[in-house]
Amino acid sequence: MHCFHPCVIDPKVRRLLIAIRHVCCLWSLVVTADMMLAADEPSVKREEALEYLQKAGPAWAAKIPAGHGRLFYLESEWEREAESIRTLTGIGAEYRKLLFDAADRIAESPVLEYRTPEEMVTPGRTLLSALEEGWQRGVGNEMVCLALAAKVDPREGYLSKLREMVLTACRYPTWGREGKQGELADMDLAAGHIVRGIAIVYDWHRGIFSEAERSMIRETIQKRVHRLLEGVYGGIYWSNWYTQNHNHICVAGLGLAGLAFYEEIAEAPEWLAAASLNFQKAARLLDPDGSSYEGLPYWGYGRSFILQFVEGTRKVAGTDDIYQEPAFRNAIAYRLGCSTPGFGGVLMWSDSRGFDAYGPQHILYRLAAQYGDGKGQYLADHLPFVPQGGADNLAWTVLWYDPAVVPVPPVACDYHATLWDVVTTRSGWGDGDYMVSLKSGLNRNHHTQLDAGSLSLNFGGEWLLLTSGYGLGVGKDGFFDQNGKRWTFLSGATESHSTLLVDGRNQRFDAEARGRVDRYVSSPSWLWVETDLTDAYYHVQAARRRLLHARGDYMLVFDEVSAKTPKTVKWLAQVPPDARNNGRDLLVDGIRGSLAIRLVGEAGDFTLHKPLSKVLDVSPSRLVTYSSQSTGTDVRLSTLLQPVFGGGTSPGRLSARRDDTATGSHLEIKGDGWRDEVWMLRTRGDIASGEMKITAEAALVRRLETGTPTSVAAVGTTQMACGPLSLRSAEPFDLILEGAGHGRWLLSLGTPFSGKMVLPEGLHLFTAEGQPADGIRPGRYLIARDGDDARALDKSLASLFPPRKAVATWPVREPLPQEPAPSEITVRQECEDAAIQTRGLAKVVQDASASAGAALTSFGTESPAHSVGWKVHVARAGTYRVKLRYAVAQPSVTFTLLVDGSIPGSQAEKITVAGPKGWGAEKYWTLTTSGWDESILTDAAGRPLEISLPEGEHEIRIAGPSSGMNLDRWELEGAATRQTP
Repeated sequence: MHCFHPCVIDPKVRRLLIAIRHVCCLWSLVVTADMMLAADEPSVKREEALEYLQKAGPAWAAKIPAGHGRLFYLESEWEREAESIRTLTGIGAEYRKLLFDAADRIAESPVLEYRTPEEMVTPGRTLLSALEEGWQRGVGNEMVCLALAAKVDPREGYLSKLREMVLTACRYPTWGREGKQGELADMDLAAGHIVRGIAIVYDWHRGIFSEAERSMIRETIQKRVHRLLEGVYGGIYWSNWYTQNHNHICVAGLGLAGLAFYEEIAEAPEWLAAASLNFQKAARLLDPDGSSYEGLPYWGYGRSFILQFVEGTRKVAGTDDIYQEPAFRNAIAYRLGCSTPGFGGVLMWSDSRGFDAYGPQHILYRLAAQYGDGKGQYLADHLPFVPQGGADNLAWTVLWYDPAVVPVPPVACDYHATLWDVVTTRSGWGDGDYMVSLKSGLNRNHHTQLDAGSLSLNFGGEWLLLTSGYGLGVGKDGFFDQNGKRWTFLSGATESHSTLLVDGRNQRFDAEARGRVDRYVSSPSWLWVETDLTDAYYHVQAARRRLLHARGDYMLVFDEVSAKTPKTVKWLAQVPPDARNNGRDLLVDGIRGSLAIRLVGEAGDFTLHKPLSKVLDVSPSRLVTYSSQSTGTDVRLSTLLQPVFGGGTSPGRLSARRDDTATGSHLEIKGDGWRDEVWMLRTRGDIASGEMKITAEAALVRRLETGTPTSVAAVGTTQMACGPLSLRSAEPFDLILEGAGHGRWLLSLGTPFSGKMVLPEGLHLFTAEGQPADGIRPGRYLIARDGDDARALDKSLASLFPPRKAVATWPVREPLPQEPAPSEITVRQECEDAAIQTRGLAKVVQDASASAGAALTSFGTESPAHSVGWKVHVARAGTYRVKLRYAVAQPSVTFTLLVDGSIPGSQAEKITVAGPKGWGAEKYWTLTTSGWDESILTDAAGRPLEISLPEGEHEIRIAGPSSGMNLDRWELEGAATRQTP
């Protein structure tokens, strides 16, 4: 529910707040403005909508071809669009095939008849949840999928099924029955999906209905959609919550119905006008950095429906001016910056499970086409999964894919969502790289958690430093109660995040509680970022977390907490249960790389932290908490995070030490061939290191073994001199300098510079484009001989951190030659009897369709490192084939087969099994299908996979699934050819 209370803001003040919010993303005034705008922008009023309709209506009516389609394309344009879909090649053709596979499945399946909420209650679904009638969302989604397939290929089976679906849905007594007494019926998500589906089918295929049926549809729509209109006018909680996904879904349905029935239902033009005003407000209020405080899954859900409204109505209502708003211009950068290595997942901040919930291919393709953004096209092309959320997203992916946009791979390794206030920094863009994220921003908003200052680290798609994500308590009383109860759930509490815990108490959850990233300077090899956490904690004078990332080498975390009275500060680390604690070190092994977390300084050793929260809704099989404790009025903690890449030679343990003085802390970190010195001062002061003379709050100098400086970073700086190069300013500035050889430097500024710069003789300052610098604003500059030299240097930066390919996770053991075991020898294993499970928690559920009445479900939904295993006895040595009975929700899923801890031959490293024809785009984490398939596992060439097994006891494991799986049973079957009688 909405957690802020409306008040009146003077229109001039409101315009000023909007202007400030769009220009200055780093300051607290922006956040105050954001909260006020999101909460206090009033609901659309009926008189506003009617006034807007009076002005815009005549132009709209003139563009509408009476009795013909007008949603997305005018009727005259559809044949051209359908032909372009029929002739797609490459990845576009692959999506077209998936669309028609899904359409075939829908056409061949019975239409869902209405079931009461009471009938939908299960052990995992309460009556309160069932009252939402969420199953109807799938009905609306399938209408959209089948409607587009029928537009491209109007088969009789498609058209007759569409007619049946719409008429059946119109007979449902309600489209969602929320509210204590059902007073919010037909006003929330189920209604939004169903109304959208019916509007699209009616507009694109109205000829499939008789006049009597069209009359019944109009009568039903008029009655039900009027309820959505009442919601927009203030009748439900989402009416003025313009940044929340429920608003977007419901109002999109309202607006699309308004245009589809514009001249056939008297109230329909008002629906379109009210929806247009709603989305104009929403577009202004959404975060200009393209983000969503609700987290990545809800971002995709809400943005998808906004784009559907815009694209569906732009031909008539000109709603595409929304694309001018920065919230949409910056959306690709946001989704890209939040991607995990290999692109298989997303950040888990807020209520997120680490995967997309809706698409996001269609969103990326539409925005890439709109802005000519090749990075969006590249990301959509390289997502290792098909569109998530529902069959409708296949339709939008096919409709919005534009092959003319040239994919452009990403290069920049650092990203800051300035309003959401989340930072990501990575070693590169390969599936063997790592990514680190620092969470700042608001503590209290819908779906947020008390996690200011939290860190997380993903290595090659696997989380090694974790966060709680979406808690298992969702659906329980109080889970969304931001006034107090939510913070008694472990998933929302501070102690389930890798941040600081002060006096064993949660962070604040008032409206002003937050962290603020107030320092950010990025260069090709380094990132320096700081967040002020003072407003996140109770009774502290100051709290700050600094993160220094030496790309590919280490992350140094430096924390400071000061207070009038002594405070007990715990440095929390959320790690997988099999992490090893050596007191001063935590060691976390992953499938693509490893992480060492090392305490540097006087903090206490790591110990296991026992959760204090009342509701323990985070599985201990997924993460455990270790803490290091310090107490005082001035606590200063330093921690080194060292990533170790999989494969190749380990760089060895970095050495690190810290010395404290009255003025601050001095740290020294040594690696292979280099030495870093880091100063963290209490106040700005002078720092000397050889020829380096710096006045700053904090600084870094990297030197080679020869003593030559290669990098310098300084923040809160007023002067810096390095030989003939010097910068001096009365206003403090933040910078990183990287040597480029022959006296040339790369200069990265995190703040404006208004002082004096002295350059070495013969060198000049250029922009990244090779133009002479005119004014020195935040950004990247090159100190080079001329423009050509500067452009060449800038181009070379792209090769500094090339994408790392993931290496084999487990050792490959080529099998010893053995004779095929007789085909009559079999070993059968029920999967629910798994004896081994690592990096995940698959669940045993009762299922009448399973071979023994039960199955192992949700395998691989939490982590690509998940493995399950069984102990078996093989009575006779020989080669065996493996048969698996399984269910998946993707068109195909890959995994690795392990025997006794290693891969039995390279052909078992990446095994692919096919999914159901016409898969329905189920989400990763809601895999419920029991449409079992059974097949003999094959190698990449399609030949049956044969594994060699000596007689005796063995451990068989399935590991590293690319997506969620349900497992029923597997069999070993002798590989000898069966004799035909």
